[in-house]
Amino acid sequence: MVESEGTRKGAGITSPHFLPSQAAARGIIFDLGSRNDRDTVVKNLETGEWEVLADGAYPVYSPSGHILYQTNRYQSGLWALPFSIETLKATGEAFPIVENVGGPSVGADGTLVYLDFLRGEGQQLVWRDRGGKKLEVIGQPQEIIRFLALSPDGGRVAVQGFEDDNDDIWVHEVARPLKRRLTFHAEVDGQPVWSPSGKEITFRSSRQRNDDDIYSRAADGTGEPALLAGADLEERPHDSSPDGNYLLYEVIDPENGRDLWYLKRKEAGGGFDSVPFIQTPFNEYAAKFSPQGRFVAYVSDQSGQNQVYARLFPEGEGQWQVSTQGGVQPRWSRDGKELFYVEGDTLMAVEVSTSPSFTSGATTRLFQHPNLRAPVEHRYDVSRDGQRFVLVETVESEEAKASSIHVVENWLAEFRDRQD
Repeated sequence: MVESEGTRKGAGITSPHFLPSQAAARGIIFDLGSRNDRDTVVKNLETGEWEVLADGAYPVYSPSGHILYQTNRYQSGLWALPFSIETLKATGEAFPIVENVGGPSVGADGTLVYLDFLRGEGQQLVWRDRGGKKLEVIGQPQEIIRFLALSPDGGRVAVQGFEDDNDDIWVHEVARPLKRRLTFHAEVDGQPVWSPSGKEITFRSSRQRNDDDIYSRAADGTGEPALLAGADLEERPHDSSPDGNYLLYEVIDPENGRDLWYLKRKEAGGGFDSVPFIQTPFNEYAAKFSPQGRFVAYVSDQSGQNQVYARLFPEGEGQWQVSTQGGVQPRWSRDGKELFYVEGDTLMAVEVSTSPSFTSGATTRLFQHPNLRAPVEHRYDVSRDGQRFVLVETVESEEAKASSIHVVENWLAEFRDRQD
């Protein structure tokens, strides 16, 4: 089946892998599609034609004449597809190699390397103080937790949670070990943002197409999700203004990179207008309103390195650099007197003032944590008093500790009988 690139416009492409130089035509294999539904694809770089080879992710070429791939990004198991680098076509039916593993890599001599695919107990939300001391756990474990957001009243944490082979919005209770699923679509729902009242959660979803759109739903699960923004490009929510009249979001354009826009509530008739906020040749994202809504902190790579900046809202005027040695994941303290961000794997705190203008003062290194390291997603949030932080941690288990790397020489000889 040969498809035009237009049939999958906006689909995320990952895991590119060049075919060997002895191939008849220059070619590349990769996977694309939505987060939970990936296709392994081969593309002829000379003609531009490409073809879907199999349902799966992380493809690699084996000199045995096969494409090896993982069942899907979050599903374990390796498969092998007979493949010709002369024709860039499959030459037989795919067959399973081994279960409960992933991350294949094949050397030029045919040696296969893969990893155990052990989920163990997954991940857990925890409280840590300003020194990094672990205080207590929150909610219940999940396989993967991303993009966490503490509710305005501090009583709940909304997350993008991966469970049962799907990404959805989940809400964890802070005071008791309970989590509740808010979205149920088969496609990815993620990146939750609370409304100032705590009554709605805005999120991104690819439920209508491979591009992300922005939806909102009542935090108690009543009613159906409502579409807020659905243009042809990727749109992802970042923050709601304190008065609820604006929603900061990110637009991802394959040609222009990441820009910041906002939805402005219409005075009459309901609904929102889309307005550009920061549009440059660089990438801007991870925007957060100050507690009074007068400034926006965000990340830009305009210097050649990700740094945290602040600008006036909604004018977009002024630009104050906050981080100095690289910075991502900005968040304001609830009193507006500090800006937090992550440098590498270290949580930083900067004294700031927003009146009469923006100024920044002393910077303090709070603590290091390996799960803070993430260039795009927010891996922490801060309590109302600024003294505690919600983080994601891996739940330790004996099974997880047993994870290992497997090396198989001449893998085809060992698994040849799997083809029958």
